[in-house]
Amino acid sequence: GYVGTNALAFARTYLGEPGLSYILLENDGNTAQANWDQAYWPQELMTLDDTTHPRSFSELSARVAQDSGWYDID
Repeated sequence: GYVGTNALAFARTYLGEPGLSYILLENDGNTAQANWDQAYWPQELMTLDDTTHPRSFSELSARVAQDSGWYDID
């Protein structure tokens, strides 16, 4: 699972799970461990590509960019 500090803090609040130790990643198919688990993040841009849910660049995505140093959230 993903353990970036900023994304994990967001996920804990968003999911109402203060003890969450990592964010689940997809666990099957050829994108296993490369995308967010769609069961928890169905509209997230960084989930498997399907057409049942519209995709968006969410705060979760922004927090991952912040964790990586690519972006700083104001």
